[in-house]
Amino acid sequence: MKTLVNILQRHFLLAALPAALAFASCGNDDDSPAPAPDQGSILAVHAAPYASRVDFLVDDKKLGDIEYGKNSGYQNVNTGDRNVKINNSTTSAVLLNATQPVAKNVRYTVFAYNTSNSAVASLATTDDYGTIASGKAKVRVVHLALNAPSVDLGRTGVGATPIATSVGFGRASAYSEVDAAAYDLILQESTSKAVIKTLGSKTFASGKAYTVVIRGDATNTANSAVALAVDYIENN
Repeated sequence: MKTLVNILQRHFLLAALPAALAFASCGNDDDSPAPAPDQGSILAVHAAPYASRVDFLVDDKKLGDIEYGKNSGYQNVNTGDRNVKINNSTTSAVLLNATQPVAKNVRYTVFAYNTSNSAVASLATTDDYGTIASGKAKVRVVHLALNAPSVDLGRTGVGATPIATSVGFGRASAYSEVDAAAYDLILQESTSKAVIKTLGSKTFASGKAYTVVIRGDATNTANSAVALAVDYIENN
């Protein structure tokens, strides 16, 4: 037989059920993982011959410890305005302090280079090489060699045209499309076309994008550690 107590208990439980379900639902919402932040990526290049080993920091988080002539590889960072620092690895002295806007799924390169024996500057590029056709490669030139004139990246052979022309100090050329193949490359003075440096054979593979970094001090030929040199960085 139902008593008044039984009836009241039943009504109390039914009344409390929606609140309990709502509380459980809220608890499940709180346990949901936060969505991953949008990210781009930054690659840092140490092309300053008169700077020692450096640390690469984004928003004061160390992402790389880089020797001269080396790079950090692409590092994922959150989108927005990011603070980029290049510090002396030994003394922590700040050599470079810059703001780099970062967009979703976009790659950037930040180059540190000398504008004199004691001053360090930066060059930031967006590594947007577009679509690469089958059997083709994309190549650009970044000229960071102290005391060197404007340069062409040439290739030897009858009728061969330069891959990039008139690239000034502290500048980057646009990407040029070339056939995927091996090339005998030369670095030329843009005006006279005199050969500054013979670079030898380099293969540009199908579907790949490359940055040719010219670094060092063109006038310091006695010191091989800082003499004119060329590096190849793959951007994809």
